[in-house]
Amino acid sequence: MLQQTRVTAAAPYYARFLRRFPDVNALAEADLDAVLAAWSGLGYYRRARYLHAAARQIVDQHGGRFPLAWAAARALPGIGDYTAAAVLSIAAGQPHAAVDGNGLRIARRLTARPLTLAGARAFWQAALSTRSPGAFNQALMDLGSLVCLPRAPRCSACPLRAVCRTRGAGPSAPRPAPRRVIEHYGWAQRRGRIWMVHRPAHSGQLAGLWELPPAPAEAPLLLSLRHAITNRRITAHVRVLARPSGEGQWMTSSERAAAPLTGLTKKIVRALRS
Repeated sequence: MLQQTRVTAAAPYYARFLRRFPDVNALAEADLDAVLAAWSGLGYYRRARYLHAAARQIVDQHGGRFPLAWAAARALPGIGDYTAAAVLSIAAGQPHAAVDGNGLRIARRLTARPLTLAGARAFWQAALSTRSPGAFNQALMDLGSLVCLPRAPRCSACPLRAVCRTRGAGPSAPRPAPRRVIEHYGWAQRRGRIWMVHRPAHSGQLAGLWELPPAPAEAPLLLSLRHAITNRRITAHVRVLARPSGEGQWMTSSERAAAPLTGLTKKIVRALRS
């Protein structure tokens, strides 16, 4: 959950997720829709699909225990070099440097060199504490998230300032401009049920989730609201649908609570039902 998501945003989802799926066997036995529903609103849903697939692989191939060999850990769905290094160093004390964009930025500032990610991994691997690799990696994570920030680094509070060659100097990578999108959704309601459509498996980031159907821009307007997804800033116009459209189903409130809805859909339903 912490891949591309802040701790404050992930923490409540983490607690609810563990209550729903308390161990790897419970997660492996669950339907993907149930996993997506528990993840709904957290974004980057591919992580949930990989997590579910990894749980099944751990149960089927490793007796329900996370594999502690590097090659086996890397073979799990969704486990790249950074996650494998973090898990194996923190959980098993193995000497793998966990280096992501934060680690790359810190290494570049410390050395004043235009290191690649591979170069930064080599740099931190050479510096890694073999006695406490997990603590070292967690310290590096905290340094990147709390002190050596992308913009306005807190150099006066940095424990490495004496050996840093740049003290945070140098241009920061510009943030990509957000992409502004206008979308039109349809609202069809019948005896307390709302018409929802299912995003197909090939539809990208939100594949497999449920949402309101599209609506013609000339249909009567019910509501407009804004929503952000990664670098997209969406203005959603919700419009009256005279009849259901698209392949979907009528959903009751209890069915919606159990279904994996997109975050924007949840926001729209809350606004209109209130």
